Amino acid sequence: MDRALSPAEKRTGNYLIPAIGGIAMVALLVLAFTLGGRSSTAIARTGVIIKPVSHEPFQELVAVDGTVEPIRTIIIDAIIGGKVKEKFVEDGATVQAGDPIVELENSDLQLDILNKETAVLELINNIARTSDQLEQNRINRQDQLADADYRLREARRIFQVNESLFKKEVIPEQEYLQSRNELEHFTRKQHLLKQATVRDSIAGISQMKQMHSSLTQAQKNLDLMKQKLLDLIVRAPIDGQLSSFTAEEGQLIDKGENVGQVDVLADLKVRVQIDEHYNARMAVGQSGTLELNGQEFTLAIERIYPTVQNNFFTADMRFTERSPEGLKRGQNVRVKLEMSNEREATVVPRGSFYQSTGGQWIYAVDPDGRTARRTPIRLGKQNPYFYEVLEGLEPGTDVIVSSYSGFDDYETLQINEE
Repeated sequence: MDRALSPAEKRTGNYLIPAIGGIAMVALLVLAFTLGGRSSTAIARTGVIIKPVSHEPFQELVAVDGTVEPIRTIIIDAIIGGKVKEKFVEDGATVQAGDPIVELENSDLQLDILNKETAVLELINNIARTSDQLEQNRINRQDQLADADYRLREARRIFQVNESLFKKEVIPEQEYLQSRNELEHFTRKQHLLKQATVRDSIAGISQMKQMHSSLTQAQKNLDLMKQKLLDLIVRAPIDGQLSSFTAEEGQLIDKGENVGQVDVLADLKVRVQIDEHYNARMAVGQSGTLELNGQEFTLAIERIYPTVQNNFFTADMRFTERSPEGLKRGQNVRVKLEMSNEREATVVPRGSFYQSTGGQWIYAVDPDGRTARRTPIRLGKQNPYFYEVLEGLEPGTDVIVSSYSGFDDYETLQINEE
């Protein structure tokens, strides 16, 4: 049977009904939000780009930016520093090997050369004086030897006479002994003089050799200094075009400072910047193509630079044939690097859809062309035209490849003709 509610029960009932209503509302919002990501919206066919998935020859290519540069560049550095005295050519001029480019002047070098020339002359004069002195000493020694030879011969003659007379008891023993002592004295003196003469001769020869050696070394140093004087005229190392030449008269240039460079323009190369992601897959000889005026030209990597800057590394590519006409030094170009051999593959055309999906899914159009459905896919390698499809799509399927901005959270799209 019915009973009357107490005041407390009435208050509880008044609070409970709004609470249940609030919970129901929240549940409906959550459900609406959850189903919203899987709901459908309408789009105009004219607002999207629809392309078919196909099966065709595919080659992985990576498009990289490059700059056209001379095939060879020789840097010109100042061998010796100085102040610019005269410029013979201007930047951009065509030069031949050995042509003077700029002349420097260096007063310190000129003073050093003058001092070394003075030192060489002083050595020459010293050698001449020493030679004269040695010759005079030789003559004196020869005179002393001649006198000693005379005295020795005379002492020997007197001794021989006295020896005969002493045996005949004509002269006393004292006179005989004196003549014998004089013979022995002059014999020793002649021997000593000969030894001294030999020592003087050897010493003189050694002294002259040392002085001539010093002179030779001083002359070599002087020649080197004079060569430096010739190096004050900076010349073109090879035939080509002078560039980066900014020297002005009166400018001070340090030893080893860059003066400019000569570019060999007989042929050109392309220096490309490649994402470090591909570093391990790059090799010398790897091919690429460059399109210019509707024609494709083949290049090959001839040098890879190991340094990575701002997530990119550098490589030089040279044309397999002569560089194309119309290509200019410093021109920016686009090169397609071949990362694999050509093979058959299922592919989808490149498009802005990738920025929205990261290649994880795509809107595939039903055969009737009126509905597009969110379809999971797995992409592989790529080139400037296609993505390789590994899973999720079959050849012949139409897909939306344009941007999904504004409708990328819908499960299906209704495609209207208008």
